[in-house]
Amino acid sequence: MALISAMICWSFSYIWVKVAYVSYGPLTTTLFRLIFAAFFIFLFSGISKQLMRIKSEDYLTFLLLAFFEPFLYFVGESYSLKYISSTMGAIIISTIPLFAPLAASRFYGETLSVRNFTGIILSFLGVSIIVFDSSFNFTASPLGIALEFLAVASAIGYSTVLMNLTKKYNAPTIITFQNFIAIFYFLPFWLLFESKEFADTAFDGKAFWAIIKLAVFASVLAFFLSLLALKNLGSTNRTCSLT
Repeated sequence: MALISAMICWSFSYIWVKVAYVSYGPLTTTLFRLIFAAFFIFLFSGISKQLMRIKSEDYLTFLLLAFFEPFLYFVGESYSLKYISSTMGAIIISTIPLFAPLAASRFYGETLSVRNFTGIILSFLGVSIIVFDSSFNFTASPLGIALEFLAVASAIGYSTVLMNLTKKYNAPTIITFQNFIAIFYFLPFWLLFESKEFADTAFDGKAFWAIIKLAVFASVLAFFLSLLALKNLGSTNRTCSLT
């Protein structure tokens, strides 16, 4: 149930991103999404007193976690949706199970079952049908497809790093710090490329409301549910079930 709920939240995120892009650029959308997400989860963690202190030996691990996701993942996903449709982007993300079992097997010794292999084959066939035409030419922008696959690679790296952290920290702590750190990854690029455009753009309530929904449902609630699934199912079953 946690996986299904997370999947629903993330599926809506593709629609909300498109709505936000009507008025705001990818960096602006992502930066404010992270700011709102960090605020909401920090508020929740403070009220519930679940925020844990990060041990010094885990600083670099959290920096790497936030680099993979949200930073690198959002770079790939956000910019890809400027070139390809939401449907195409969501389908390409479903290739994560093609590679996640290999990473889980390599780093954590998770066993690949017959069902895992069956899911991998079906995912590969389904994505191939969408991405290529009958002549094996791309049906959409190659750049957009490449950026979406960057998001896929980032998600694999994120899941691999995350497994160790879930054994030491609770979900509110992980989500709070990964979003907070990612803000500082994005901020220099936003100041350089989109801050002036944002200042010159009239406020769009509908687009801004879409960013808030991205923060609450896709960046907070879905990650809570995903971490719950990760602790109970493992990396391989989690990523295969989500797609």
